[in-house]
Amino acid sequence: MLSMPRLVRLAETGQFDRLLEETLRNGRPLPLAARLRLSAPESIAASAISLALSRMTELTHRPTEGSQLLAGMLLAHQEADGSFGSPAVTASSMEALLALLEQNRCVAVGLDQGFRDRLEMACDQGLHALYSSWASTESVSAAEGLFTDALETALMIWRLGSRAVFDAMIGVGRLRRAVAEAQARVASSDVETVLALTPCPVLAPLAA
Repeated sequence: MLSMPRLVRLAETGQFDRLLEETLRNGRPLPLAARLRLSAPESIAASAISLALSRMTELTHRPTEGSQLLAGMLLAHQEADGSFGSPAVTASSMEALLALLEQNRCVAVGLDQGFRDRLEMACDQGLHALYSSWASTESVSAAEGLFTDALETALMIWRLGSRAVFDAMIGVGRLRRAVAEAQARVASSDVETVLALTPCPVLAPLAA
């Protein structure tokens, strides 16, 4: 089992390829094409840290020192436009930060107020970056209701599809229809595999 100290150690030592590989192997069996999307050199750090942070929030019931360390490292990779790289990696980062904020809401003593404010601002900026990317009329994929293409959009649904704030901003049902239409034109088993991994719980709110 992947331990929390190991997640932090791999992140702190910059072993992002290994961190991504071990986190995905631990209950996230993505197809190769999807893994390659998440391991692009320019965004692998944010990708790996965000998935590790998500895993840590799954293993704990409150913000821990390790999760705060990972969150701080993740914030360092946010770009000037609010994104963390590609739409899929930005979505992954948003889900990880939202999960940590949600944990914080459920405990009496949690994150320092200043750090929580940083997380909330990062989430606002990241979600705005995603909306700006989706609303762009400069690409064919945007006109079709997709982020980049069907696989990128499926990865985003996998990471953020259960968040009410994302649904309210973009419309998860709309994205699913866009992916279904793309699949009807050119079917991709990779897209189907990613969508099959996507949970469909009651939409979780943005943590206060």
